[in-house]
Amino acid sequence: MPFQLVGKEMYLVQAKNDAALLELNADAHLQPGSLAKLMTFYIALNALSNKKVSLTSKVTVGKDAAALARDGTLSRMFLRLGQQVTLEDLLYGMMVHSGCDAALAIADYLGGNAGNFVVQMNSEAERLGMVNTHFTHPSGLPEPGEYSCARDMATLALAVIREHPDATTYTSRQSFSFNGHNQVSTNELLARDPRVLGLKSGHVQEAGYHLVAFARSDQGEFVSVVMGEPSEDQRTMQSEVLLWWAYENYPTGSPIWRTGSSADANSIRPAS
Repeated sequence: MPFQLVGKEMYLVQAKNDAALLELNADAHLQPGSLAKLMTFYIALNALSNKKVSLTSKVTVGKDAAALARDGTLSRMFLRLGQQVTLEDLLYGMMVHSGCDAALAIADYLGGNAGNFVVQMNSEAERLGMVNTHFTHPSGLPEPGEYSCARDMATLALAVIREHPDATTYTSRQSFSFNGHNQVSTNELLARDPRVLGLKSGHVQEAGYHLVAFARSDQGEFVSVVMGEPSEDQRTMQSEVLLWWAYENYPTGSPIWRTGSSADANSIRPAS
C-alpha cells in the first residue's frame, strides 16, 4: 500500500460501476454523527423530486429546532422560533455548515415530528440495502442504538448523486449566509480540490471524525468514506489521499485492495 491508513474505517468506490477500490473495516459499526444528515438530505430531495414540496415551501421553525439553534456546542444555522424559512435555505444550512437545527426543522416539516421522520430514515436505509445502519435522530446527535458504517454511507452517497444530480448544488457550496451569520463548509476538501463536490462531514466524540467525499474528474467519479479519524485535519488529509490514489491509478475501477483483517490496517492487501 503506497500510503498509511490511519482511521478506523475506510471505503473507496468508483461511482460508474460500484467497484470497490479499497476497503478497511468497512462494515464495522460506528456512531455516524452528522453523516446522518446525508439521509435527511436524501429524503428531502426525494420529496422535492416527487413534487410533495418545493424549494420555496415555507417551513415554520418549531421549539425543538430553535432549541438546537441556541446550543453553542452544535453546528447550527441560527434559526429562530416561529421563523418561516424556505426549504432551499434549510438545505443549504444543513449541508454547508451542518446545521443541526436545519436538519430537525426539515424533519418536523416532512415527517410531522422527529420520531416519524426517523422511521422514514430507517425505512430508506433498509430499501437501499444499508444493513449496518440504524438512525435515531435526523441530525445524528449521539443517542443509544445509532450506528452506521463506511460501506453503507457510500451506498447512501451513491444514491444521492445518481438520483439527484442537483444535489451537488448544496454540497459543493463553500459558504452560506443566513440570519446575519456567514459560515463556511465543514468539508475542507472543497477548498483544496476543485474536483470534490461534497458530500458530508461528521464528528462525534465517541467515534471520531468522518467524511464522505464525492469527486468528479477526467478519470471518473469516486466516493470516498473515512470514519473514526483522530482529527478534522486527518479526515481531510486521508480523504484527499484516497481520492488522489483513485485519480492517479485506477480510472477503470477494477477492485484493487481490501482488508485481510477487520482489526489491522497493515493487513490491507491486493484483492484476488
